Amino acid sequence: MMKTHLNISEAASIAIHTMSLLAEKPDQKLTNQQICDVLGCSNNTLAKVLQVLRKHGMIHSERGPNGGSTIAIDPENVSIGEILVLFDGPAPSSGCCLLGYGPCRNQECILGGMVNTIHQLVMKTLNETSLRKLAQSMKLGDPHHASP
Repeated sequence: MMKTHLNISEAASIAIHTMSLLAEKPDQKLTNQQICDVLGCSNNTLAKVLQVLRKHGMIHSERGPNGGSTIAIDPENVSIGEILVLFDGPAPSSGCCLLGYGPCRNQECILGGMVNTIHQLVMKTLNETSLRKLAQSMKLGDPHHASP
């Protein structure tokens, strides 16, 4: 099947939610366990996501008993779309078949342009939505009081 951003990977979803949580608490160092408790994800998966975010300069992290992660970028200057593409890469720009069979070969297919139209609308929204705006709307909660 061809990849579209209507099917967001687990890693991209965790990255977007983690960045939103860190943007919500910019002055707090959050441990992996605190983030996992809020998001309900595995520590192993989160560690891989944090490694990518750190490599791209989006977070700072420290190891050890007083360690944790903090946001390293201005959440107003990063879009959700940028984080999505960082993990899932760009979606194909050619018209893919809604049924997942590659590029649409039938110019008259009523579904042919739908995938591109939907993809463009989704990416426009994600690219125009700052991480700060997402964090303000999500309010994931206090990681210090999260339920496992």
